Amino acid sequence: MTRKATTKFAPEARARAVHMALEHGKDHPSRWAAVVPIAAEIGCSGQALNQWRRGVEVGSACRAMARKG
Repeated sequence: MTRKATTKFAPEARARAVHMALEHGKDHPSRWAAVVPIAAEIGCSGQALNQWRRGVEVGSACRAMARKG
């Protein structure tokens, strides 16, 4: 059986959390160190927020490559 994932956080909340993680990344020694306190603040796991952040970074890199190509 496959389990359907539930979406606990609205897209706007995810976007805000990712924005905060990217903004605070420069204040921390690693990306993970920036993600953990923000994840705890909004009530999600650090791994989830890290995946959301990675998705945004990959998406923006793909869009940049498409514009050049």
